[in-house]
Amino acid sequence: MRLDTIPYSRVILKEIDPKELRLGNLVYRREGSSDNEGHFIATHIPMELSEWWTTRFPNCCYPIELTEEVLYKLGFEECFSLETFHLPGLHLQKEHSGWYIRLGNAYVNKMPIVAVHQLQNLYFALTGKEISVIG
Repeated sequence: MRLDTIPYSRVILKEIDPKELRLGNLVYRREGSSDNEGHFIATHIPMELSEWWTTRFPNCCYPIELTEEVLYKLGFEECFSLETFHLPGLHLQKEHSGWYIRLGNAYVNKMPIVAVHQLQNLYFALTGKEISVIG
């Protein structure tokens, strides 16, 4: 897995509730330092969630926005139209508020998927398989 292949997108500045996370989820961690004038400068770095991180910093994880570019990195392929992607066993359709899993003509999820960890969790719940970043 190469996390440096995750494109930096807009950081969703709301911390993820630790109850939403599983080991292996892809998230941003926030690091920072102070400049010469004492201002905090934050950097968001993509990482795969580990047990070490969750036990020490459970409230310091930020979502990675789910974009088409990220979907390609997760192994999804475009199909049917510009805003439909698939992995074996899963079709993902973009609507104005986010991404929805399609099953036939119906959506599986009621709330839009807007972050990578949400997609990972739903995919695992539906298929029993993990989504990983590909080279």
